[in-house]
Amino acid sequence: MTSAMNGQQLALTDLRNAGANVVDQEVVIDGALVSSRSPADPDAFCSAVVERFAKTGAGAS
Repeated sequence: MTSAMNGQQLALTDLRNAGANVVDQEVVIDGALVSSRSPADPDAFCSAVVERFAKTGAGAS
């Protein structure tokens, strides 16, 4: 795994060990992967997910 991502403190070591490039940002978008550093960032995470779906057209009927 070489994706940039973030997550809660307890998961950061596991993410690094799996090869992730851990980034300390509210939300990280790397390709189709959207990650957030904590449940305290829901607005930014939801906005990023909506933006990502809008760019890909996923979920359009």
